[in-house]
Amino acid sequence: MISAIPLGTYRQGKTHDTGEVETVTVRAFPMLVTEEIARWPEMQFRQRRWMPIAAAIQAVKNDELRALLATFAKDLPDWAG
Repeated sequence: MISAIPLGTYRQGKTHDTGEVETVTVRAFPMLVTEEIARWPEMQFRQRRWMPIAAAIQAVKNDELRALLATFAKDLPDWAG
């Protein structure tokens, strides 16, 4: 289930097929995962990695996204982190 309420926004560069890089604003939404499937539509373009929230915060390179995840982590129950 994906929340209707976004966690917030962050900016990142998006590279087009032409090589042009555009800065886009991304809205991030929390999602509760209850099932994992072996194949999904964007699997050619996206890698799935599961990790604790603290590890995810460290793994993210984008400073704005890292701050957004850190704020989100504060509201998670102890068992989720």
